[in-house]
Amino acid sequence: MVVEVIGRQWMWKFQHPTGQSEINDLHLPIGQPIKLRIISQDVIHALYLPAVRMQVAALPDRFTEMWFKADKVGTFHLYCSEYCGTDHSVMGGTVTFMNPGDYQDWLVHAGAYQGKVAAGRALYEAYGCAACHEPGSPVKAPGLAGLFGSKVALADGRTVVADEEWLRQKILNPNGDKLAGGGKQVMPSFAGRIPEDELGRLIDFIKAYPGSGKSAEAAR
Repeated sequence: MVVEVIGRQWMWKFQHPTGQSEINDLHLPIGQPIKLRIISQDVIHALYLPAVRMQVAALPDRFTEMWFKADKVGTFHLYCSEYCGTDHSVMGGTVTFMNPGDYQDWLVHAGAYQGKVAAGRALYEAYGCAACHEPGSPVKAPGLAGLFGSKVALADGRTVVADEEWLRQKILNPNGDKLAGGGKQVMPSFAGRIPEDELGRLIDFIKAYPGSGKSAEAAR
């Protein structure tokens, strides 16, 4: 059984043979040989699975592999064991070894674990968005509660609606529409950094972000 693994600052993406994907968490059956086929999209990382006493480098533009057969059910930590930048310490997750029948059931009902919103939240945290946009952040970035569909005041006097296309452009080019209020805009551009499918999941999460329904102006 071959699972495709992509490492990048600062997250792991796992793709099952049947198409399901996970961010920072991995579900696998016990009693079956598993091969992880690994590559990096940026710098050198290293996937470390203490439960099976194995680690292997994740290299840019080159695939590496590790294979094992787990024999014990349980949930264990996984890490990046190669220093890869500022948020190296948060690049980790869990691997869950399951009985084969439970694994097949997980595959069938994977939406309960990795629905669009759940996958979007994982990306929101993996890309570091939560550090700035969560309530109480010292950065004081615009809040996401009630943002989708609200009217947003811009520095040039215009007012726009925060629909899917505007959110997409704002993530890819944060300086394209500067917000009213005179605050310094420090969000980096994600153009070329986030794949299109992950951008869609991130927007799905923003659309469903729980909150009081305040507009972006009130949340700023």
